[in-house]
Amino acid sequence: MTDQEKQIRLFRRAADQRLTTAEFLLKHGFDLDAVYLAGYTVECALKALILRWTPPRDFEDVLAKVTEAGARGHDFEYLKGLLKERRRARTRTDREVLGVLATLLKAVGSWSTDLRYQVGTLKPKEARQFLEATKAIRDACARV
Repeated sequence: MTDQEKQIRLFRRAADQRLTTAEFLLKHGFDLDAVYLAGYTVECALKALILRWTPPRDFEDVLAKVTEAGARGHDFEYLKGLLKERRRARTRTDREVLGVLATLLKAVGSWSTDLRYQVGTLKPKEARQFLEATKAIRDACARV
């Protein structure tokens, strides 16, 4: 297994684990915490897809970009931009995934790491919808 394949697998597994934990939190009434953690599911799923679509010769450079410290590495718009850079010459399925992601990312666009400083709760319906979109994003990213 190449380093690239290992990193893709790592990000996919992290996305799965964050989603499982977010669903547990939601089930037990921790709506805000569930949404906060679910955001990392989106981040990890996007990073896995970016690396999947990266030619091996560019892997080290792109890995550095997706794992850079600071807010950029968590910014869905930044990650979406990296993904779009890699979409050239993609299959029909890949283009379909991009279309689905564009819609779904709007549903989670309000997420940021600043949620870690918030206290209280969210409306359970909003949290459920956020997690549904998160799961759909994770599933779409894993399709290709």
